[in-house]
Amino acid sequence: MKFPTLPKIKTLYSQIIIGFVGGIIDFALLLVLSKFINFVFAFLVGISIAILINYVLTIRYSFKSLSKFETREFEIFNYYIGYIFTISIQIIIMYICDFFNFNLMIGKIVAIICGFVFSILLKFYFIFGKDSEL
Repeated sequence: MKFPTLPKIKTLYSQIIIGFVGGIIDFALLLVLSKFINFVFAFLVGISIAILINYVLTIRYSFKSLSKFETREFEIFNYYIGYIFTISIQIIIMYICDFFNFNLMIGKIVAIICGFVFSILLKFYFIFGKDSEL
């Protein structure tokens, strides 16, 4: 039985740091923008900018760009689609925790870990490809 190829440790570490930076940017933009515009719009702007910065850092430090897609626009589009799935998984986990009255902070930690694993696997297998690690 052949085991699937997994990302390199260097890629995992860089993605942890990139995810942390993206999270700080997302949180900071939400905090600032929600004082001036509707909370939902502030959330959407913050997460959109954080994902774009995450993409730029990812192609700079983790994966080669344009290894699977011919245009950067299509690659970025797929990157955002991947994050929609990742965020959806986190929302579902949080909903399940709330439904069963689990501790929401522990649920959030589980959601972040699941989201990270799903995100790195999406990038590794579908968005950039197994042979695209830097």
